[in-house]
Amino acid sequence: MIKSTALSVLSYVLGGVLFCLSWNLIADVDSAQSRIITLSPNLTELVFSAGLGDNLVGVSDFSNYPIKAKDLPIISDSNGVNLEFLFSLKPTLILAQQGLISQETINKLEMIGLTVVIINIKTVEELYSTLESLSKISPNPKIAEQTLFQLTTTINKIDEIGKNSTKGVTAFLELSDNPILTTNQNSLIHELLARCQINTLFADELAPWPIVSKESIVAQNPSVILISTPTQLLSANTIIFEDITYFDNATEHTGQKMQSQLTRFYQQYLPNVKLIQLNADIFSRETPRLVSGVLSVCQYLQNTSIN
Repeated sequence: MIKSTALSVLSYVLGGVLFCLSWNLIADVDSAQSRIITLSPNLTELVFSAGLGDNLVGVSDFSNYPIKAKDLPIISDSNGVNLEFLFSLKPTLILAQQGLISQETINKLEMIGLTVVIINIKTVEELYSTLESLSKISPNPKIAEQTLFQLTTTINKIDEIGKNSTKGVTAFLELSDNPILTTNQNSLIHELLARCQINTLFADELAPWPIVSKESIVAQNPSVILISTPTQLLSANTIIFEDITYFDNATEHTGQKMQSQLTRFYQQYLPNVKLIQLNADIFSRETPRLVSGVLSVCQYLQNTSIN
């Protein structure tokens, strides 16, 4: 019978608070013999971060980090999961992102008794729990320990900025420009930004990924607009806004101007807004790299004059 579940929480300590729950589905997986398939790029990153990279036998399309992930067979893309290919790799554990795997696919996996864990990371707590759960079956637990240590250090820095902030920043987080898409408060990136007093618009919307109009953004007069941009548009030969800064895992870069109808609208009707371009590969994935990226944004805004 298939073993599928939403994520629950393993024990970890953050800010003096101990969380103790359990994620039991992979407890019986043999770390040395495990053959893992990930069906979304963020899960691929997490598996490597937990020291399980050598156990990966297949990944989803766009699994491009770390570099070693690019050499692995692609099992799924926007058209779905290649089940025949997946079966041929004889996986012992499949990690899937909630909402990105169909019930039909789950049913077919159930027929051959594969272990499937459905993951949905919306909070820092759940990010920790995922990494700790994976560390329990990792043949290289020290890698997971180092990841968790660095994660805690980075989050503490974000929290420190928030504690020392005398004035919150109102920001719009643009995840897509056609349609204009953002996120509500039930997301990891919202929590991380809020920790350093960056308050995002539309956080109270019921939809997890609200579609909004450009007029509604202007009406709320944000001080900052964070623009998630595909990585391929951020290469050295790409033209991007000369007044936009984007962050690549704690590294700050400045590009040239790119003509965008939506951004010209922002500049016309919000002349004092600060535009910051973000690497979508980092800021759309619930991984430690997202946490480091948010720290970069927090540090930048801490040292920048915002109207």
